[in-house]
Amino acid sequence: MPDRETVNLPDLLGAITGGERVNLDVVQCALGVRPSSTPAGKPFEAVLLLQNASDSDVDVTAHLKLPEVDLKGRRNRFFTKRERLLVGLRPAEVGYLTLPVSSSPETAPGEGYRLVMDLAVKRVGKDKPRRVRAPEGGGLFVETELPAETQDRIWQLQQMIFSVERAGRTGLTAPFEIMLPTLGKVADFSPGWVSLWTMRDHVDERVLVERVQGQLDVLLPALKRDNVFFPLLDMIQTRFEQAGYYLLPGESVFIAKLMTLVLEMGVPPALNDRPTRYPAWFMRTCRILFDQPQAASNPGYLASNLVFYELLRDAIHYGFTMVGTVTGENFGDEQEQEEYAAGVVGMLQDGGIDFTHVYLPLVLGGLIASTRIVMPREIPRDTLWLAQKAREKRTPEQNEHNQPIFAMTDKLIDRALDQTG
Repeated sequence: MPDRETVNLPDLLGAITGGERVNLDVVQCALGVRPSSTPAGKPFEAVLLLQNASDSDVDVTAHLKLPEVDLKGRRNRFFTKRERLLVGLRPAEVGYLTLPVSSSPETAPGEGYRLVMDLAVKRVGKDKPRRVRAPEGGGLFVETELPAETQDRIWQLQQMIFSVERAGRTGLTAPFEIMLPTLGKVADFSPGWVSLWTMRDHVDERVLVERVQGQLDVLLPALKRDNVFFPLLDMIQTRFEQAGYYLLPGESVFIAKLMTLVLEMGVPPALNDRPTRYPAWFMRTCRILFDQPQAASNPGYLASNLVFYELLRDAIHYGFTMVGTVTGENFGDEQEQEEYAAGVVGMLQDGGIDFTHVYLPLVLGGLIASTRIVMPREIPRDTLWLAQKAREKRTPEQNEHNQPIFAMTDKLIDRALDQTG
């Protein structure tokens, strides 16, 4: 297992291979061939995934070995301009090595071919590097936080079949197929190393917060209703409309109130010098400030654009807490609520959101939060009247499945009206 003083860093290799890997010292690896079926005479490439499971630099020498004969026993049917390559892995780095291969047009077609990649791993620097990924795999990661180019590369790699079959003590082997020769464009493959992830992409939460504390000192006091409510309101209306569900004023206002309240609550009180759980919006903000310090100067844009979905997830969690407290209903454990929140975000991004996911717990939580987020010159009873009108207009959507949510809406509107006097 990873050293107790470290975290189990994100497992990109496992996300690509489905969890399969070979551990060679502190390096995790898997081997594939792209494309796995190639016409005779056309090039293809060996793709070696490498994941450094330590906090130290590591040199990996990869030596590609091609089939000595084809399926008819004929020699010199496979070629490569570069059979050996040295990769210097930085601490915890993940990436892949490509080595192009060519075959003769006369190569016998068939499925019985295999590549072999011999690997030599050499630790550099630390005599006793700490393990930062478990032998069976590292931690989870949020793929959408990676650069778009990296996401695309990971997706392409996930379409491949990777092998973890051993060849000797330090080698891997992967199958490939040669098909009958065909006419067509010749692909251009180049040897080289592509880095997908380094330690810079992951900073321990406490360290990250410390590094951006100066920007946080400017930003956090500005994340107040006067700066964030209306940008959030506009973005809520836009995102839900794009998802195919046009919000009525009495709905978007209360969702904006709930999200604004979550921002104004800030970060939970510290326990042993750190909070028990940082909000998703806060950690996303810290990562943005790490790369874009200037984002601290525009709280409205940051809240409504850069951390919108993370803030929405936090609002769903807090909304469930409030609605459950007021109504006595049980809305599941934290994991179930997180899955629900992820589903709402997915519906907003892909379309298909409905009354249930709009109201529970977003609008309902906003109704409970309404008296805590009152805007300048707002008349709270008039705002609640908008909610009442919205509920009436949604009546045609009522059915046996969402009827309890309609009932909760009525009760919470009445409760809010009683509180306003």
